Amino acid sequence: MILNTILRFVVLIPHRDSRGLLENYRQRLFAGGFAGAYAFPVLAPLAQVSRSFSPEELKALAHEVRSLTLPNDGKITAGRPGRVLCPLAEGATFFGPLLDLPSPETITGLSNEKARFLFPQIVLCAALLLPKEETPDIPGLSVISFRAAKIANLAVRPLEGGAAPYSFEWRLGQERWLPAFTRSRNA
Repeated sequence: MILNTILRFVVLIPHRDSRGLLENYRQRLFAGGFAGAYAFPVLAPLAQVSRSFSPEELKALAHEVRSLTLPNDGKITAGRPGRVLCPLAEGATFFGPLLDLPSPETITGLSNEKARFLFPQIVLCAALLLPKEETPDIPGLSVISFRAAKIANLAVRPLEGGAAPYSFEWRLGQERWLPAFTRSRNA
C-alpha cells in the first residue's frame, strides 16, 4: 500500500445499538495480542470502488439489501467467523463474523463501472489480520442480529506514523439507511 493513496469502499454499517457485542469482542482480540483489532471500523465491506457511489446508487443498494433480508424477517445475522482478503496491506484479511447475506458478487446494485473488487463474502470486521497471523481462537463472539443498518461510502488512507501496517484514517461519506422492515399483514 502506498502512503497517501486513498482507497474507497461501499460498506454496510449496523446500527450502533448492534455493535456493542462486536466491540467487546474486539477488546478481547486486542488483549489477546491482535494489534489490528482497532485498525478498521466496525462495518462490513461490500466492494472496493474507484469513486464514491452517488446518493441514488446508495439508495438503490439499500433497497436491494433490505429485500435480501425479507426471508429472514428483515434481520441480518452475523455468525461464524471468517476472513476475506483486504486490499489495505499485502496479504492482509478482514476478520470477523460472516453475515448471512449473499455474496456481493450477486448483488446487482454493486455491478457497475465503479466496482473494482467485490468481496466474495460479507464479513463484519472485528480485526485486520496480517498474513502471518492465525485466525483468532478467542472465545466470546456471540451471534449478532440486527435489522437497522445503512449503506455508506468509506474512504481509507494509510498513515505514516503509528503502528504500521495497522494505522489508517477513514472517513464515512454519503450514507443511506436500509428501508424500515414492515411485517406483512398476511404473515
